[in-house]
Amino acid sequence: MVPFATWRGEPVSSTRIRAALGEGDVAAAAAMLGRPYSASGRVVGGKGEGRALGFPTLNVKPSLRDLPIMRGVYAVETALGRGVANWGVAPTMGERAWPEPVLEVHLLTTPTEPPPATLRVAFTAFIRPERTFASRADLQEQLALDKQTVTTGSA
Repeated sequence: MVPFATWRGEPVSSTRIRAALGEGDVAAAAAMLGRPYSASGRVVGGKGEGRALGFPTLNVKPSLRDLPIMRGVYAVETALGRGVANWGVAPTMGERAWPEPVLEVHLLTTPTEPPPATLRVAFTAFIRPERTFASRADLQEQLALDKQTVTTGSA
């Protein structure tokens, strides 16, 4: 009989992995999975809000209707390179917020080729929960800090 895999002295289970993801603890989920948690989906058109703020995004519609991860900002890896991703509805956009969560991925480097039809996104670190900012300028400032966190490897 093969023994159960354990992590921190307890058996690894899908319940524990989902709980870690629900708390944004992608490092714990990765330790239990043996790899970073990832999601893939179709790359869909956006509203241009990220581009207008200076942070263009690839908008990924995951194959799961609702990812089991906490809404928020994450350091991510894709086939196109590292990035910063928001899983949520972009509440600062008010009436232009997404009606349901979308995975918005801002790549650290500009791709030289058009994006693929589908993209797999691996979540490597949790940066912060999604929140509503007082202004677009405040959001823009925070996006720059989020990008710096991923760029410097402090996430």
